[in-house]
Amino acid sequence: MNKNFINFFLINFSSALNLASIFFIQYFLSISLNIVHYGVFSSVIALVFIFLPFINYGVSTHIVKDNIIKNVSNFQNISNLFLILLMLNIFIFFIILYFLFDLKNYIILIAFTFHLSSLALFEVVYSIYQLKFQYLRILYLIVFFNFLKMITFSLIYLFFKQISLDLAAIIFFIFSLPIIILFIYEFNSEIYNLIKNKFKLKIDILYSEFKRLSVFGISGILFYLYYYSDVIMINFILGYEMSGYFALALSFIFLIYLFPTITVDKLLQNFFYYYYQKKKYKKLNRIYNYTMVLFFILSLILTYITYKFTSNIFDFIYEDKFKITSNLITIMSFAILFRFLSIANIGFVRAISDMKGFTYIFIFLTFFKLLFNIIIISNFNYELIAYSFVFFEIVYLLLLFIYKRRLELNVY
Repeated sequence: MNKNFINFFLINFSSALNLASIFFIQYFLSISLNIVHYGVFSSVIALVFIFLPFINYGVSTHIVKDNIIKNVSNFQNISNLFLILLMLNIFIFFIILYFLFDLKNYIILIAFTFHLSSLALFEVVYSIYQLKFQYLRILYLIVFFNFLKMITFSLIYLFFKQISLDLAAIIFFIFSLPIIILFIYEFNSEIYNLIKNKFKLKIDILYSEFKRLSVFGISGILFYLYYYSDVIMINFILGYEMSGYFALALSFIFLIYLFPTITVDKLLQNFFYYYYQKKKYKKLNRIYNYTMVLFFILSLILTYITYKFTSNIFDFIYEDKFKITSNLITIMSFAILFRFLSIANIGFVRAISDMKGFTYIFIFLTFFKLLFNIIIISNFNYELIAYSFVFFEIVYLLLLFIYKRRLELNVY
């Protein structure tokens, strides 16, 4: 059987399994927790995702890009920087949860600190397997990280019909441990050298790596701020209950986004890098065009299904508990088309540019979206937040497409 087909099957099966696992974890938590506790959980998870790019800082992307395009390995230097960013941000994350979020529950504090660590380590290990085309290991990684976690939640709910916030936190803590152990196994030599040298690192080398990764690091930070800051702002201005409604809507839409995101990041991105490096521009454009057509058709189907049936699905599952969330998703469903096409463009742009223009786009978008949403949220209009979500996805696609066209004129 063709190896590329096997890899394609494995990566998409892994994506589907990951998608299903995350969906059912969200489902069991949303029906088990009251809306305030779900708001607490969602706000903490939003903060986790905002901190994630501060830790990763483009490390996972550059591990792949350095090896494919430059044919060099900077594992030692990059891993040293990554480990320092990890320790620093974990400490800051804990402090923010304790003081700004006023969370004095140490089970939640410790559990989600470990969860943040495991997510950051997951991305790096995933990149190593992607680089080596070890897609079967990626499947195993997802099984251990999300699928078994979902099975655990489902069994607890099946037998006890209830999941407390503390129990959910403990489960997240338990399933963060295998990823941490796996990372230590994969990076044992880098960690050993760091400890052996008593963390005495050359500041100039670290600074050089930090500067080199900044374009991807800053764009990643802005990306997560762009999407997850809404939940944090709603939490501080309107409280945990309203943030719970919006967070569930956002999670539902992001689950739909996962398929194209993983397909591009974990499968097609290697080909974008390779064909650009080899100057096989026709093949590069062919992959891009096929991806755009596929994502366009798929997004239209998913937009229609989401808009038409979300209300009925939510009424069946939750009755009136998440009526506001259902209304939000119905509006936000129109963003699916634009986001799918943006993801296809990101894969192309990432391969042929240094991403500086992409960073400027997100600086612009993030600033105006934060400003716009502060005004909207302060006026307690939750529907306008959903319309704002769609509007900025349209603007994002237009800016990204213009940037891509300018890159093509300069490169080809």
